[in-house]
Amino acid sequence: MMFLYTIVRHKIEVVHSHEILTKQSRLNAVLRFLSVPIVVTDHSGYTMLRKVQDVSFIPYANKARAIIAVSEYAAKALLYGDQSGVSEQARALGQKIIASDYHTEAETLKHKELATGQDEPLTVPVATIYNGVLRHQGTLPPPEVIHQELGIAPGSFVFGMGGRGTEQKGWHYALAAYQQLKQRHPTRKFAWLCMGEGPCLTAMQHELGDTAPDIIFLGNVQNPHYYMSACRVGLVPSSFNEGLPLTIVEFFEHRVPVIASDLCGIPEVIVPANHEPGGLLIEMEEDLTPRIASLLKNMEAYVTQPELWEEHAQAALSIRKMFDVEEFVQAHEQLYTKVLFSSK
Repeated sequence: MMFLYTIVRHKIEVVHSHEILTKQSRLNAVLRFLSVPIVVTDHSGYTMLRKVQDVSFIPYANKARAIIAVSEYAAKALLYGDQSGVSEQARALGQKIIASDYHTEAETLKHKELATGQDEPLTVPVATIYNGVLRHQGTLPPPEVIHQELGIAPGSFVFGMGGRGTEQKGWHYALAAYQQLKQRHPTRKFAWLCMGEGPCLTAMQHELGDTAPDIIFLGNVQNPHYYMSACRVGLVPSSFNEGLPLTIVEFFEHRVPVIASDLCGIPEVIVPANHEPGGLLIEMEEDLTPRIASLLKNMEAYVTQPELWEEHAQAALSIRKMFDVEEFVQAHEQLYTKVLFSSK
């Protein structure tokens, strides 16, 4: 009721939801009381349901006046399904990830048999708007100062990774590649900064104990830019499905190339059209998990080819401009105006 009161009290003309609209979503529960148009941003929920071959969300998605996709891949997948084909192994992984990490989507799958109109076409307009990312404010110390603070040996090649400590984010794949990299280059010094919390990170810490002081678990950090600026390369080895990880853009802001999965909308930020690459893409297995050998090869490329790192670091700064907040705000204002005029 407070939600409805707020809309009336403040004369809100458009409601924008970052939770997808399905039978089980909270927004759907109050939809019959709303007279204002609704815009929904799909951060990957709808595309995940598409991948596990559930389209029971469509009748509810059609109640919105517009859906915003955060990548061109997501827009096409939402409209037409994943045209690349999804293996049974990948579908099983997707169902496991949804069940553990995505409440609304999991409830949709659980109650799939109760939904109606699965064959209804998606008629709501879909617009692609890349996420706008605020730039870090203030001055950061040189990487060497942060390294000293963290006990990182001088001259270390530092990798960084941030995000939820869940299976989808690929922490165990990154750990396997990192350990192999150290074995192949025993005379080099390395470090890995892990930013985040969750079951996978907890399991990693328990598994490693005090045997790997070069792997630094920072937990949830209030200012990830502080640690990202101290990294040489960022890692985003996601599995199954992704929207468009803001972590990549944040690393780019500090001239840090990123190695990320060749998955969903990720290539649009790592190797966007009309730009030089800002990083390297990880080949995927049939079950849509990152191929460890490919991740290792890319990590080794940056370690052994400083000229490649320099090229991609400079390109990363240029790509970062695509995600400035000003363009993001302008695109939303134009969409809201269009929605308002079409509803009158």
